[in-house]
Amino acid sequence: MDSMSNADKLFAAFGDIQSQRQLTANYAMNGALQALQDGKYDRAASQLKRVLALTPDSTNAYKYLGMAYSGMGKSNDAIAAYKNAVRLEPGSSSAHKDLGNAYLEAKRYPEAEKEFQATARIDSTSTYAPYTLGFLYLNTGREQEAEAQFKKVIAIDRRDAHGYYGLGMAYSKMGKYDEAIEQLQMAVKIDKDFALAHSELGKAYAATTQKDKAQEEVETLSTLDPALADELGGILFSPAFIINIYQKNSFNTILGPGTRVADLDPSLATPSASKDFTMVLQFNAEMDGVSVQNLANWSISKAAGGTGGTYNNGITLDPDAEIAIPPTPLMVTYDATKMQATVTFTLSQNETGDGVFDPSHLVFKFTGTDINGKTMDPNADEFDGFALVPF
Repeated sequence: MDSMSNADKLFAAFGDIQSQRQLTANYAMNGALQALQDGKYDRAASQLKRVLALTPDSTNAYKYLGMAYSGMGKSNDAIAAYKNAVRLEPGSSSAHKDLGNAYLEAKRYPEAEKEFQATARIDSTSTYAPYTLGFLYLNTGREQEAEAQFKKVIAIDRRDAHGYYGLGMAYSKMGKYDEAIEQLQMAVKIDKDFALAHSELGKAYAATTQKDKAQEEVETLSTLDPALADELGGILFSPAFIINIYQKNSFNTILGPGTRVADLDPSLATPSASKDFTMVLQFNAEMDGVSVQNLANWSISKAAGGTGGTYNNGITLDPDAEIAIPPTPLMVTYDATKMQATVTFTLSQNETGDGVFDPSHLVFKFTGTDINGKTMDPNADEFDGFALVPF
């Protein structure tokens, strides 16, 4: 009887010890969670090690320890902690997911891939694993595999905008912009506030020269995410002419058809005489000075319709008196401070001294680049006096 009583006492004492250990572990866990919430990762890790010393089979303790190490930037220690969580619960999709994310953070893509594949096998109803695998494949140049994963996301949940967003990204990476636009339109239809999808849709529009639609996405993003709006706006931005600074010209662009060459300057009354004239054109951006001064990037031509009008209004009354128009400038200088190009070109009187031409319909065109290598806006890379504005 006494022997039984002693055994009972031993079991009771053991139970008390176990209860005390659990209480201490719970107290340490609460402290760790508060430290994690406060961003005090060192303290959290210290508390979690106490938890594991008392309860070495605590999957949650390893999970939170992984979070603490990740917060400290200790990716290898985080991976080791998450591995222990997987060891304790190999059938837990969340444990594999956490380990996969740690591998992703460390850019250990093959190991991350295996963990997310395991996550998908364990929980085939979750979109997280195929979605993450899709972006892993995109980031490692495996666009077709990414496409398959994003299609899985859509098959699991057709109302998940992220699946369409990812699929649109994959198509864009493959250069299939029409297909990308279709998927990204679906993404923003489902979630009109999905800023990243609006951004990618704008980029796809830009890639297909649908600049007006891309600009609409910039306007949408201006309220959703100003930083993304600025980024997309920068992509859409093109250098352009914005004005001809008339007061700095030595060439009168307003004069129309039939203008006598001699009226431009008295020296041109002499047969076969020549004189240099200048045009000053204002850019909207800092330009590449070498590109601006490269004469091969410039042309001078007779307007042939459209915004610039038609040379001589389409009727040349005295073809024999028409002077030859130089196809390129004589020289171009660039003022980087003012973002202005001064175009110098030569006009020559004809051999009989009665030359005429149409100054208002001489088109000056530039096809060079700005300081960032961007080419001119095709809607504002030409100027003539008839239009008065770049076109």
